[in-house]
Amino acid sequence: MNQLLTRLATPDDLSVLSGVWYDKAVLLAQQDQRIQLAPDARTAWEHALARWLVDPHYGIFVVESNQALCGYLVGQIQWVLPGMSPAQLGVIIDMAVDLHDYHPGAARALVDAARTWFNAQSVEHIVVQVHRQSAVEQAFWRSLGAAPWMEWLWIRS
Repeated sequence: MNQLLTRLATPDDLSVLSGVWYDKAVLLAQQDQRIQLAPDARTAWEHALARWLVDPHYGIFVVESNQALCGYLVGQIQWVLPGMSPAQLGVIIDMAVDLHDYHPGAARALVDAARTWFNAQSVEHIVVQVHRQSAVEQAFWRSLGAAPWMEWLWIRS
């Protein structure tokens, strides 16, 4: 039986999580040639995650399946423009589940943990950026009630 446990990430989780992140990043770079991985991409991601672990504006959650880490979610509280309501948004800036095995319910468990954390921070609205070419991710978020909101455009400087 598949047992899922979600919890806050710890520094001990970084090397495993960076492997999950890297697999997702490689796939994204293969799908979209505008995205390139830096030579030290995995190390840079681990360093960023280590900083976010101690920043109270970030909630980083992991999911374990049968006592092994299989995914993560990074949530961030962001303020919107002054004078706008709501004053803050919960932003899911990254999420990935192990691509090498099937972990039913893992992504949903991560989102539930993030929702609980955002609610505890008095954040009632959540946004997530999903790549236009990722039909599976779009379908997942729509199954949770997400709807299109903003459109990001790509331009060279």
